[in-house]
Amino acid sequence: MSRFGRFGFIGLSRLRWLGRRIPSPGLGRDLNLLLGGQFVGNAGSRIFDLVLIWFALELSDSYAAVGFLVFLRFAPYALFGLVCGWLSDRLDRRRLIVGAELFRAILLVAAAGLLLAGMAPLVVLGAVAFLLTAARTLFQPAVQGLLPQLAHGQALIRANAVLHGSIETVGVAAPVLGGLLLLVLPVPAILTLIAATFILSAGLSRAVHVPVTLAPYAPATGRLQWRDLVDEYASLWRVLSGARRDVRAAIVVNVAGILGVAGVLSLLIPIFVKDHLAAGPDVLGLLWSIMALGTLAGAVFSVRIAPRWRERGMLLGWLVYGLLLGALAIPADLVVIFAIGFILAAAGAIADILFATLIQERMPGEHVSKTFAGFSTLANTGEAVSAPALGLVAGLYGIGAAFAAGAALPVIAALAGLLWLSGRRMTQRDAP
Repeated sequence: MSRFGRFGFIGLSRLRWLGRRIPSPGLGRDLNLLLGGQFVGNAGSRIFDLVLIWFALELSDSYAAVGFLVFLRFAPYALFGLVCGWLSDRLDRRRLIVGAELFRAILLVAAAGLLLAGMAPLVVLGAVAFLLTAARTLFQPAVQGLLPQLAHGQALIRANAVLHGSIETVGVAAPVLGGLLLLVLPVPAILTLIAATFILSAGLSRAVHVPVTLAPYAPATGRLQWRDLVDEYASLWRVLSGARRDVRAAIVVNVAGILGVAGVLSLLIPIFVKDHLAAGPDVLGLLWSIMALGTLAGAVFSVRIAPRWRERGMLLGWLVYGLLLGALAIPADLVVIFAIGFILAAAGAIADILFATLIQERMPGEHVSKTFAGFSTLANTGEAVSAPALGLVAGLYGIGAAFAAGAALPVIAALAGLLWLSGRRMTQRDAP
């Protein structure tokens, strides 16, 4: 993400600050361009997420209905994730990223026109949310698969940390900006501005040079055969069931954790701010920005964790995340809420970065994108279900019960993972 170098984008000083705290040489021009494109595109995505949830809460009094809108935002991962991961291991990853970003820009411009023409806002928002995520489902595994083509060894974890940290750096400003934009601009104008960020992201990604010797795996014939999809995922499952059971266990823990926390982050926190704190979108944006700062702090700290502590660090990150997320709805004081949000976000960043690095370091290269796609399919299926389910719990039993239900899953998953890890290490010590 510190790839802004000579382009002088907003946030460059923060990215250089992060880079100075990650030991070893610079990441290089191509990584800087790739991560810079993700930085800019994520700014637009963060603004859209706030616009989507707040505008929907203004239009509808039903928590379940708004939860269904969030469901549409994440459903494409379940529908298309496996296929998109397979494609990103077979096709030019850079072109996939560029094409998906341009599609997202065109989609938002069209959505702005439909809103101006008087179409039902919730229908337009639901369709846009679904299609934006469909495009992201295509380029997200491509980005993760491209990183190990451009970085190796310690540089890879640095690249993951900078990717995560720079995305959350933009998250510091984007939610606040989104909240302010909602106060002064109509939604169609905001969508048009977001489209511009996607176009810029596509341009930066287009400038990345991928070494030919490290090109993505492709069949000798150069043709895609759909039966290969089943064969390659069967091969991936054999790897996860055999030599890489540790990666499979990590995937299970992360999927279970996301199933619990996703609805809290995407739905319950906005409801909590709007209906229980009686605050506006600017306060929601500020809370999300403070959480982004916490994520940046976690990204900086994650590169200091020694390799032998990474699995345990990932699990402890999830444990702290769940405990603090459950406590977030208890205080009424904004300062306390902001402090809890900062710390829990740092813990979540550590878990995310260590998990991504574990996959990239331990999985065979031809399975990296498919592993991320398979994980994303499972995790985002849980994410899609989490929001409407917790919205229903909040409507029936109150916001506190919904927060507790969402936070319980990552705590249970982390404790189970720590027990499994201890048992595996004891078995390894006892082995002849």
